[in-house]
Amino acid sequence: MTLSNSLVRLLAVSTLVLAAAAPAAADLPISVQLGAQFPTQNNSQNAGGDAQTNVGLNYDFIRAPVVPIQASFAFDLSQGTHGSGMLNEYGFGAAARLTTPIYVGAGISIYNVNARYAFPNAQNVSSTGIGENIFVGDRVLSLPGGVNFSLQATYKQLPSFDGLAPSSLGVGIRVQL
Repeated sequence: MTLSNSLVRLLAVSTLVLAAAAPAAADLPISVQLGAQFPTQNNSQNAGGDAQTNVGLNYDFIRAPVVPIQASFAFDLSQGTHGSGMLNEYGFGAAARLTTPIYVGAGISIYNVNARYAFPNAQNVSSTGIGENIFVGDRVLSLPGGVNFSLQATYKQLPSFDGLAPSSLGVGIRVQL
């Protein structure tokens, strides 16, 4: 395990531990993220393209009473194609974030990754492992009733396997419902 992997995991676990002892602002309990993920390695781009569609769904389960931290169950899905290749990754796990207008957070999930390389020969590979997310966002619009819109940037670190390194950077809109 590299130093960066250790730091990402430490941040994710620390944020979740802090969230267990802390509460959140008046956000509603469900949020949806829609955006694009951009694979950071050529082998992932060759399988799934330069940009992938990303959808996330979070359900808040802990609101800390003293610190503005929110913990949630998380689902994450990214899919992309390139020629006859494809890259599909989905994960279930937990995340925690600050509930301030400008927020940071981290999550840890079990991811399943499936890829099909188009070249040099059609090859399907898949793996399941632990992945981490680190994200930062800015609440840009708040509507009456607790609906909030945020712009969010995410770094998703997934384990490499069979020569595939599916980690990515992403941008998207987060809607707190």
